[in-house]
Amino acid sequence: MVERTFEGSHLTTSDLEQLRARLPDLLAASGLRLSPAPVTLARSADLYFMADNATPEAMLDVIATTSDLVFAEYEDFDPLELLPSDDDGDPVEPASHPIVDRLLKAAAKREGELCRVTLRWAMSGLLCEWIATAAWVRELRDGLEKALEAAIAATEEDRGTQRELEKLEIQRLTDQMMEDPNFRATPPHKRGTLAKALVPEMSEADPWTQELALRSIRSRASDETMRRDNDIRSRLDEIAESLVQSDAWSQARTAAAQRQAALQHLTRVADGWRMSNQLAADLKDRAMDLYRQGTPTP
Repeated sequence: MVERTFEGSHLTTSDLEQLRARLPDLLAASGLRLSPAPVTLARSADLYFMADNATPEAMLDVIATTSDLVFAEYEDFDPLELLPSDDDGDPVEPASHPIVDRLLKAAAKREGELCRVTLRWAMSGLLCEWIATAAWVRELRDGLEKALEAAIAATEEDRGTQRELEKLEIQRLTDQMMEDPNFRATPPHKRGTLAKALVPEMSEADPWTQELALRSIRSRASDETMRRDNDIRSRLDEIAESLVQSDAWSQARTAAAQRQAALQHLTRVADGWRMSNQLAADLKDRAMDLYRQGTPTP
């Protein structure tokens, strides 16, 4: 069999298998011994040499000038080594994307193949390594990195689109609720309960979006009520006068009936918004003052 020229940047699994078979003879030719026992490393190497820049024969000649014992490690491919890691070093499942899925399937088919040969030796107190890696490992890793970047970008774009859709749905639900006559006419402290019952009937959005819509509705309703409360208080005399002139006030014979008339009058003035009982009481009291003073005939 004709042996291929060792091309460090284009290595195949077959090249690495041949290297493993030839290594004892290559070491012997350089006056080196192969350790029969594997080495357990307590630290990273100090010097690295890559097969891209040095053939095994050239590297062994260098090793022979400083050492006589070489440790060899043969690594079988594990697809998990291609995946990004978390803070604990555990692989993280990437976001699904057609290219990512295709590359991971291709990587899974190579599981267990010889993918890397590493030679280690000591030189003047330094730990040295020569590493030969199959080109397909680099191709898979580089391809997966690019695919993951594309997947992340696509995911972010999808998330951006989803966030915009959520905003639109929240705005739609809020606006629709603000215009609902029943919601407006509900006492302020009960509007949240009503909205919670109505929103699921008005939208098929996910629960979180509905919750955000409820928060928006409660906030808008509170702001609207406060705005109208301030406006009404700034015109309390004018509104009290119109209340005194109304049929509802003239027909009210009790304090309770007068408070109810004041509350209904406020609802009309506030475009259907039910105002607070306190504001109604203040309006009733002001109307009574005007009534006792004698309201001018319009």
